[in-house]
Formats: sequence, C-alpha cells, structure tokens
Amino acid sequence: MTTEEGATGESSWSEALSAEEMRGRLAGLSTAELVARWSAGDEYDDYYEAVARELYEQGEPGIEVLTQELAGRRVPQLRAALTVLAMHQGSEVAFVEKVKLLAGDSEPVIAGDAIRLLGSLGITELGERIRGMGDHPSPFVRASVLDYLARAEPESAYPALVQGLRDSDYVVRETAVDALDDLDSTESISAIEPLLEDPHEDVRLAARTAVDNLRDRAGSAG
Repeated sequence: MTTEEGATGESSWSEALSAEEMRGRLAGLSTAELVARWSAGDEYDDYYEAVARELYEQGEPGIEVLTQELAGRRVPQLRAALTVLAMHQGSEVAFVEKVKLLAGDSEPVIAGDAIRLLGSLGITELGERIRGMGDHPSPFVRASVLDYLARAEPESAYPALVQGLRDSDYVVRETAVDALDDLDSTESISAIEPLLEDPHEDVRLAARTAVDNLRDRAGSAG
C-alpha cells in the first residue's frame, strides 16, 4: 500500500474532498513533495489546481514549476498552472504573451482555456484571429470564442451569440445563453425561448434562468 492509498486501497485524493480538506492535506509539504504530487497522473482537475495553488505559495521555486508547465504537454497540469498563474500574473506582459500562444494550441481544451482567459483580461488585439475560430471543429473552442466575444467585445458580440444558440453542441448553446444573460440582452429573449425545450438539461436550465432574468430586467426598464 502506498502513502497515497487508504485502508481500502483507494486513492486518498478522492473527488469527494472539499477544498478545505485538500488544503489540509497539502499544507506544510515542501516544494519537492508538492512537485511529486504535481507529477502524479490520472488525477482530477481540482486536485491539480489545489497543488498548483500550494506551489505558487512556495515562491520562486514553485512559480518556476508552474511557468515551465505552460510549455509542456500534460493537459491537466497545464490547465491548472494557467488558472493559478492568471490569478497572480494576469496583468503581466510576459504571462499574457504566453497565453496568446496557447490560444493557438492544437489541444482544444488548452486553446479554449487560453481564449476565455484573454477575454477576461480584455485582450482585444487578437479579436480577428479569435473570431476566425468561431467555426472550429471543437465545441469547447467554439464556446470559448463566444465567451471571449462577450467579455472583450460586448458591443459587437450579439450576432455571434444568437448564432451560437443554434449550434449543434449543447456546450456552445449553453455558453451563448449565459453570455446573453450576462450582457443583459433583453432583445434576445425570443431567441432564447426555444431553448426552454432543448434536448439537453443544462441548456434548458440555463435558458430558464436567462429568460426569467431578462424578463425581470425588461420589466424593470419599462
């Protein structure tokens, strides 16, 4: 039995762990011990993000581990490093340049994460390139493009978001609904209403929330 397993032989890093429990298990570990946890395979997203947060707290040695990961190919670790570094370095030019490169990554989830992050940072100079990815074969990327447009180019995002409501993938439709809700696009109510009967439950729930919110805002404005 390894130190990572309990009496039942199951991993001690269960997804049932709360964030507080995860921090408790990682607290006090050295940088070398955290790097060993970081290198573990087949763990879940919250695990890697929790380890990444602890690595950042180690100062320069831990930050260097996370920064080097941005040039790696371990998808879950890279995504976690990107998330944690963005919290602390989002305004730094060197970090933003790395994110711009990742927006063109061949791995859809990495490209999508980077595109969403650029939108949240308000980076507009890649707008044309990102808009050109609106018909990307990956729904994760297409959804990220809509999220980017809603955040970085809200004044002109409406047509793309309405088109996204008709996308073949539920992730894109749900993203479009949420973005229109966040933008207070009361004129989009009639376009969203058909999705109250969408085949996917997540889209139906998002549509119900958006329609209710937008109707309330339209009523308040009236």
